[in-house]
Amino acid sequence: MILKIANILGAILCWFFFGTFGFIYGQPYSHYGTKEGLASNYAYRTIQDDRGFLWITTANGISRFNGKEFKNFGLQNGLPIYDIWMLLPDDGKLWFFGRSNRLGYVKADSVETFENEKKIVFHPSKYYKTSGLTGFASLSNVFLKYFYFDDKQWKELSPPRDKAILIDLKKKRWLIAVGDSLQVIDSQSKLQKTIDKPAIAKAIFFDVNQINDSISVFLTPKSVHFLNLINLAFTDYFIDTPIQTLRVNFFNQQIQISSKQFLWIFDLNFKLLEKIKVPDTINADFVFLDKDENLWLTSLTQGLFFIPRRDRHTQCLFKNQKIRKLVRYQSHIFAKTEPGGYFEIDPITYSTKKWLDWKNFGVLKNLENLDALLISNDDEILLIKGSQTQKITKQPHFLNATQLSFYEKKWLNVGNGNYWLNEDFSQGEKLPFDGARLSATTNEYLYTGGILGLKIYRNKTFTTPENNEHLASTPVTALTQLDASTLLVGTDHKGVYTAKGKKLDLVSTLDSLPVKDLFVENPDKFWVLSEGCIFKYIKSPETDKWKKIFSLCKPFKLFDEEINTLAVWNNQLYLGTNNGLVIYRLEDLTPSPSKSLYIKHIELDGISVSQNKLTFKATSQLQLNLSLGYIDYLNDEAPVFNYRLLPAMDWRSSKTGEITLVGLSPNKYTLEIKDPGNEQHSLKLQFDIVPLWWQTWWFRLSVLFLIFGFAGWLVYLYLNKKNHLKNKRLEERRKQIESELHALRAQMNPHFIFNSLNAIQYYLNEKGPELSEKYLMLFSKLIRMIFEFTGKKTISLEQEIAMLKNYLELEKMRFGEHFYFIFDIDNRLDTKSTFIPTMILQPLVENAVNHGIFHKPEGGTIVIKYDYVLPTLYRIFIIDDGIGIQKSKEIKSKSILIHPTTSSDILKERIELINKVGLFNIQCKIEDNSVNNETGTKITLNIRHGLYEKPNGHIDRRRKVSLGNAGN
Repeated sequence: MILKIANILGAILCWFFFGTFGFIYGQPYSHYGTKEGLASNYAYRTIQDDRGFLWITTANGISRFNGKEFKNFGLQNGLPIYDIWMLLPDDGKLWFFGRSNRLGYVKADSVETFENEKKIVFHPSKYYKTSGLTGFASLSNVFLKYFYFDDKQWKELSPPRDKAILIDLKKKRWLIAVGDSLQVIDSQSKLQKTIDKPAIAKAIFFDVNQINDSISVFLTPKSVHFLNLINLAFTDYFIDTPIQTLRVNFFNQQIQISSKQFLWIFDLNFKLLEKIKVPDTINADFVFLDKDENLWLTSLTQGLFFIPRRDRHTQCLFKNQKIRKLVRYQSHIFAKTEPGGYFEIDPITYSTKKWLDWKNFGVLKNLENLDALLISNDDEILLIKGSQTQKITKQPHFLNATQLSFYEKKWLNVGNGNYWLNEDFSQGEKLPFDGARLSATTNEYLYTGGILGLKIYRNKTFTTPENNEHLASTPVTALTQLDASTLLVGTDHKGVYTAKGKKLDLVSTLDSLPVKDLFVENPDKFWVLSEGCIFKYIKSPETDKWKKIFSLCKPFKLFDEEINTLAVWNNQLYLGTNNGLVIYRLEDLTPSPSKSLYIKHIELDGISVSQNKLTFKATSQLQLNLSLGYIDYLNDEAPVFNYRLLPAMDWRSSKTGEITLVGLSPNKYTLEIKDPGNEQHSLKLQFDIVPLWWQTWWFRLSVLFLIFGFAGWLVYLYLNKKNHLKNKRLEERRKQIESELHALRAQMNPHFIFNSLNAIQYYLNEKGPELSEKYLMLFSKLIRMIFEFTGKKTISLEQEIAMLKNYLELEKMRFGEHFYFIFDIDNRLDTKSTFIPTMILQPLVENAVNHGIFHKPEGGTIVIKYDYVLPTLYRIFIIDDGIGIQKSKEIKSKSILIHPTTSSDILKERIELINKVGLFNIQCKIEDNSVNNETGTKITLNIRHGLYEKPNGHIDRRRKVSLGNAGN
C-alpha cells in the first residue's frame, strides 16, 4: 500500500513537473479534440475493440481512433442519430445506444440498425450483456421498459410485477423490494431467494447493469455493489464522499468503475486491484483503462485525454538539475547532479541521500575490482566499501580528474593531467597527456580511452589493440567493465566493442550512432545510450553472440530532452537528462500489444471496394491502391511497412502506408505485409484478378484451336491437292504397270504354249494316238485355265494349285515313271480366300521341269510346299532334284538356239512391277544346291498379301508396318 501511494505521489509529482516546467513533455497527457479530428468535444465514453481501436461516443456521432487519426461515423454512415451515449462490445460488433427508435451495431465499418415492432423511441439508461443476448432498460415516463435483441428486432420483456427490476437477462430473473429485504423472482413471479437487509436496500436510487452471465453491478452515489448471479450474494464497496455519477465498464476480464475523480479496477472475484486518481488538471467525466493500461479520459467539454501507461507510473527526481552520471553500487543507484551534488537513491521508496556537494570536476565510479564506489569533487574523495567510507582530501596533483582507476596497487588519474598516484593517493609519476578522458580495468589490463582511441596498459607500457584498424583515430566515448576479463567499449560513430586482453570484437555498429553511455546489467546483458536511441543487448547462450532485443528511439518524446546517462535496476530504467531524473518501469516500455496493422481501405482504379469482395476484373490499366493503418497510441516510431506480392513481387517498403499495384495480369495473388511492431507477424490479403472474356484460357484456347484449325485446313487443302496430283500420277503409273503386266502375262502364254506344242509333237511321234488324245484333253483343260486367268490380276491359291497340278500331270505323261511331283499344303492356309498374282508360279515350275529334271537321265521329283507364316504372309517352296542351275547354264551355253528373252527374265520383271503396284510384296530367292555337292534347285517365295486398294485406286500401305521382315 505504501508503495502504491508512493507511485501515485511520484506520478503526480511528474505531472507537476511536466505542466509547470515542460519537463520531458509539454504536458502530462495528450489531448484530442475537434482540431485533431474527434467528431465532437462533447465526448461521453470510450471503449476498445478486439483489434485495439479506441471508440469514442460523442454528441456528433462515433469516432474510431488508431493513435494517429480519427474515423468518424454519423448519419451519412447509417447511424440513426448523432448523439450516441454508449458502446457495448460483442464478438466483433459494437452495439450503440442513444435516444432513437432504431438501435444497432457497427461491424467492419458498416452500420446495422433495428427497431421495435411498435416503433417506439428508446431511451436507454442501463444495459444487459450475456452470452448470446444484448438488452437495455429504457426510460418511459417514470417507469422502465426492458428490451432485448432477437430475430433482427428489439423485443420487449415485461416484468412479472410492478416495480420489478431486471437483474438477469439470460435467466429472466428480477429483483423486488419487500421491506428491508430484496427478493429474487423469476418471470413467473416464483421466489428464487430472499436477501435479508442488504446494504443496497438502503439506497434511495441505484443503477443496475448486467456485465456477463454471472455478475450484475449496482451503483449508487455512495457505493458499488456486485451481485453474484450464481449464489445471489452481494459484495459491497463504499465511497467516503458521494459521487454524482458512477459508470461501470466490463473490459479485458476486469470491472472498471469510473467517476470524475477516480477509476477503480476490480477482478471477477470483486477484489479491488487498483485505484487510479484522475489528475486535477483534467475535467474528466469518464475514465477508461485499455488493455495496455493506458488511461483514456473523456470530457463533456474538452474531448479526449490520453495518459500512457509508462507516464502513469513514472517517477521524477532532481527537478531542474542536469544529471551527469548514474552508476549502480550494490542495491542502490547513485546520481551525479549539477548543481545539486552526489546522491544515493533508494529504488523502492525513491528517497535520496546526499553524499557530496557539486564542484566543477568530480568522479562517480563503481570500482568493480575493489568492490567499492568512488565519489570525488574538487575538494575531497570518498571511497565507499560496503558500510565503510574513507575520506581523502584532494591534493593539487590530482585536481581536475575526470576518472580514477585502481590497477596494480596504484591509481591512474585521468583528466586535464594524467598521473600515477600511490595507493594512499600521494603523488606518483606524471604521464604525458594523450587525450585520455576515460579509464577502466579488468583483472589483467588497464584501459584508457579518449580522442586518440583506445590504449591498453600492461607491463608498464601503453599499447594499442592488436586489431586497432577498427578504432584507429576513433574517439572512445564510454568504457565499463563487462565481466572480470572483458571490457565494453563505446565509440563515436563506430559502434560498440568488447575488449578481451588486446583483442577487439565488434558487437554492433549502432547504425553509426555515437555512444553516450554504457550500463552493464549483468555479464550477459547491457544497455547502450546513443544519440536519440536506447538499446538493450543480450548474449545468446546458443551462439555466444550478442543480439539486440530492445530499442527505444525518437520520436519517443523523452528524447525531446537531452539524455546524458542511464542505469537499470529493480526492473526500472533510470534516465538522467538536462532537466532531472526520470524513472520508468521496464514493463511499461515493452511494445504495446495493441499495436496492430490493418488495411484502412482499398481502391480499384480510384473506386473504393469492400475488403470482403476481393475479386477484380483485369483491365489494361488496372491499378490497385491500398492504404495501411497502424494502431499505435504512443507514436514512438514512425512505422515502416514492408510488403511483398506473391507471386509477382519481392519485398519492398512504404513509409507512408500507401501501396500501389499496377500492371497485374490475371492470377491469384497474396499481399503479405509485415507488422512494423513485430515483423514475426504479418497481415495477408488474398485477392484474385480474373481475366476478361478475351483473356480467359478457354478463349485463348479457342483462338489457338481456330488458328491451328485454319492452318490445318490450309495444309489439308495443300496436301489434298498434292495427293490428288500424286494419286493421279500414281494411277497413270499403275495403269501403265498393269498394261506392262498384262503384256508380260501375254508373253508368258505363247512361251508355255510353244513348250506344250513341242510336247504334243513328241507324244504323236513317240506314244501313239491314244496317249496323245489323253494328253490333248489335259492340255485343252490347261489352256482354258490359262486363258481364263490371264485376264485376272490375282487368283486364289486353290486355283493356282489346280492349274499347276494340271500342268505337272501333262509333264508326267511326257517324262513317264522318271518324274514325280508333290504338293505339301499347310492346313492353316485358307487356299480359297488367300490370293496370289496370276501366272507367278507356273514359269518357275516349268523351269524346274525343263531345265532341272529334263537333263537328268534318271528323272527327278518336284516338291511344291505352301507354308503359313502370318495372317498376311505365306511362303512357297519349289524344290527340284534336277541338275542344278550351274549345269543348266553350261548346257544352255552350248545350245545352238538362243532365245533373246527367257521366261525367267519375264518373271523377274513381273515381280518388280507387282511390288510397285502394292497389292502384293514378293521376295524371290533361288538357290543352287549343286554347289553343296547336292543336286537340284530350291526356289523360295515370301508373299505378303492382304494389302488393299482404296476406291480412288491409291494403295494403302499402312498394314505393311506390322509385317516387318517376317519369314526372311
